[in-house]
Amino acid sequence: MGKNGRGKSKKGDKEYDKLQKFFHENKKLKEEIARLEAIMKRVDKGSCLKCSEEKVPKKKEKPKKTNPCVKCPDGSLAILEYSKGSESWGFEKCDNCSYRSVGKKLG
Repeated sequence: MGKNGRGKSKKGDKEYDKLQKFFHENKKLKEEIARLEAIMKRVDKGSCLKCSEEKVPKKKEKPKKTNPCVKCPDGSLAILEYSKGSESWGFEKCDNCSYRSVGKKLG
C-alpha cells in the first residue's frame, strides 16, 4: 500500500536524498580544500603569516564599570568589551564566581 505502481514510495527515499546531499557537499568541500592548499603552496610562508596576523581582530577586554553579582554576594560584575567585525560588543563577568552574561551590542 505504501508504494505506487512504479516501486517508489509516495514520500520519496529520504535516506537516499540525504546521502546524495552529503555526497555532493563532501565533494565541494574536498575541491575547496584542494584549491586552498594550492594557494598556500604558492604564497610565501613569511608574508602569509604577516597578513594573517594583521587581519585577525583580537578581543579587547576593557573593564568599564562594576555592578554587584547576580549569583554570589561577594563578587562584582565588570563589563568586558570586544569587537565583532566593526561593531562593539560586551558582556558582564563576575570576578569571584563563574557567572557570565550573554554578549550584547554596546552603544
